[in-house]
Amino acid sequence: MEQSGATLLNSYALSHNYAYSHWLNQDTQVSYHDSKVHTLSLYLAGGYGTSLQGDEARHGYQGAICLLPQNSESVWNVNGSINLCHFYFTDQSFRRYLVKTHDIEPAHIEIPELIFNKNKKLRSNVYKLFQSINHNESNITREASIISFFEQLYRQYSCTKKTLKYHGGLSPIINKRLKDYIRLHLSENISLKALSSVANLSEYHLQRMFKYSNGITPHDYLIELRVDKVKQMLGKHSLFHIAICCGFSNQSHMTRTFKKHTGATPLQYLGLIRNVDIK
Repeated sequence: MEQSGATLLNSYALSHNYAYSHWLNQDTQVSYHDSKVHTLSLYLAGGYGTSLQGDEARHGYQGAICLLPQNSESVWNVNGSINLCHFYFTDQSFRRYLVKTHDIEPAHIEIPELIFNKNKKLRSNVYKLFQSINHNESNITREASIISFFEQLYRQYSCTKKTLKYHGGLSPIINKRLKDYIRLHLSENISLKALSSVANLSEYHLQRMFKYSNGITPHDYLIELRVDKVKQMLGKHSLFHIAICCGFSNQSHMTRTFKKHTGATPLQYLGLIRNVDIK
């Protein structure tokens, strides 16, 4: 966007999986390509002269919604002014939602391109999502908005890949065995070698097949479980005790990891649950 002369009004990372930006642009051409994230756009004002190159019959409008999947490429003609904001989310975050909520292999699902979508329910969910960001609402409220958006995206718009020629994931039995092992040894220093022994696979194939089946690597899954356990233990034990029980090397390591994944420190998160602002 900056290369097109757009003005960046605001931007920040919400966590390692989500980010936000707010832009103003006018009378230009924008080339889009992002290999790292999916981009959800909401037109706040203007955009009536904005169109996708090759599809000039359709134009933007206030309240328009676009979703550009990771690795997609497009060119946009901007005639007049436009005020819009972007919500960026990683492919991993969406696929982890599918695994945790619907217990499906995420490699079979792909996110579609949406251009000037007019679905009222989607618009309502997207508005709530951006409102939770712009009004600096609690992490819990924002997480709930993201989940609602992901759920509608999965049920109404995502589609099954028809070109998939092979199944490269773990069998359900091996996948469960690995997850059970990680849960039972959460406080320990789990090595990839130990996991490969549990699955009777090489370390290379274990990582590739685990990610195919679960959307994340074994290490990321381990960290996810540890962060979830920290949430469960907050307010019941000291932070030092929680860090040791959850497998972190120390309290500082736990705090850094927790904030990276949730956008808040453990104490801030506990305060949000209790409706207390702890800074």
